[in-house]
Amino acid sequence: MDDTLTRAHDLAARGEPFALATVARAERPTSARPGMKAIILADGTLEGWVGGSCAHPVVVREALRLLREETPGLIGLSPPGQPGPERPGVIYHPMTCHSGGSLEIYIEPVLPRPQLLLVGEAPLVSALEALGRLQGFTIAVASAGREEAARGGRRATPP
Repeated sequence: MDDTLTRAHDLAARGEPFALATVARAERPTSARPGMKAIILADGTLEGWVGGSCAHPVVVREALRLLREETPGLIGLSPPGQPGPERPGVIYHPMTCHSGGSLEIYIEPVLPRPQLLLVGEAPLVSALEALGRLQGFTIAVASAGREEAARGGRRATPP
C-alpha cells in the first residue's frame, strides 16, 4: 500500500490525473481484501490490486468514467442474481468469475489543480494571488506584459 500511496503522491505532484481505487468491502471467496488499493491512469493503465481479471475491466471502465465526471463513486461487484444490498449511490455490476465472492470498491478521481494566471503588479494582482492560493489554485504571475504571460510568467507556485 505504501508504494501505491507514494506513486499517487508523485502523480498528484506532477499534475497528472488519475483515480485511486480502494477495496471497501470483500466477501470471500475473492482475491482482494479490504484496504487494497490501485491507481488507474488516464490511459486506462491499472497499477496495484483491487481484484483479479473479473474486477479489473469494471474498475478501469468506472474509474475512467468518474475521472471524466470529476466525481467519486462506489461500485459493487456481485455474482449474477445476487446484487448485494441495494443502497443509493452504489453502482452494481455482475461479477463474471465463478468464485461467488463480491466486492465494493471506492473510486476517487485525483485531478490537477486549476491554474490561475495573473498579469501585472497592481495591488489587485497580489490580492488575487493570495485568494487563489486559499482556493487551491496553482498560481502563475507575469509582470512584464502579456508576452511573458504567454510564455508562463515569472514564477509559479508549487502545489
